[in-house]
Amino acid sequence: MMQLPVSQVDRQGNIFLPYVGTVHAAGLTTDDLRRKITEGLETQTPQPQVVVERSAGKQDSVTIVGTVAKQGLVPLEPQVNRLAAVIAAAGGSTVATEVTVVTVLRGPSSAEIRLDDLFLSDRFDIALRPGDRIVLREDGRTLSVFGASGQQGQLGFSGRHYSLTDALAAAGGLIAQRAYPKGVFVYRTLSAGPERQEVVYHFDLAEVQGTFYASEFFMRDGDVIYISEAPFTNFSRSLEAIRGTANAGTSLAGAGQ
Repeated sequence: MMQLPVSQVDRQGNIFLPYVGTVHAAGLTTDDLRRKITEGLETQTPQPQVVVERSAGKQDSVTIVGTVAKQGLVPLEPQVNRLAAVIAAAGGSTVATEVTVVTVLRGPSSAEIRLDDLFLSDRFDIALRPGDRIVLREDGRTLSVFGASGQQGQLGFSGRHYSLTDALAAAGGLIAQRAYPKGVFVYRTLSAGPERQEVVYHFDLAEVQGTFYASEFFMRDGDVIYISEAPFTNFSRSLEAIRGTANAGTSLAGAGQ
């Protein structure tokens, strides 16, 4: 048995093999190429047995970096050509899947998904193309808490579904002697192209329904939570300070119920 060195297909679609010479490989399957090489060897070797394996070159690879075990090029193969398989081939994420964000860049376009969402549904497991770039990173979202809470300032959060209730618990809850549970607000800046829109959500945690809404309201990166103190009349002044901190540019029309 003789193993020939790896041969690279040139720009004309040809490869050169000892004892066979130049073989046009472009457009052939591995079986077609095997038969063609076998025919070339039959004049010199009786009943030659040829095995052809395809090895992807750099032009048939994707790049994967970030919080992944093995950064670099991953060749696209018949069994490794989708997003989940490529991440697995690179050793997987070095942080927990629920806090891993995956970004796929293709030319000027990009798309983002959480790693646990990718593994939960095949419809997100896209086919990759040569030249695609994949970036894995740990979820680094933050929110800010002000007012009558146990802890004020910036808090980090992660996970697919991080609710207002989770955020309040992480901030130490409402201070019983100071907090006005009917006046819990979430300030959020929304982007619609070049325009920015400010929205304030109002939660009445003194009511069971308000607590339910808080548990179903999921936080976004950059959200600001304000817990008012009794009396409720100081909210407008405090909101101006919050808006300044959030670097918002337009005035608020009011708070949504």
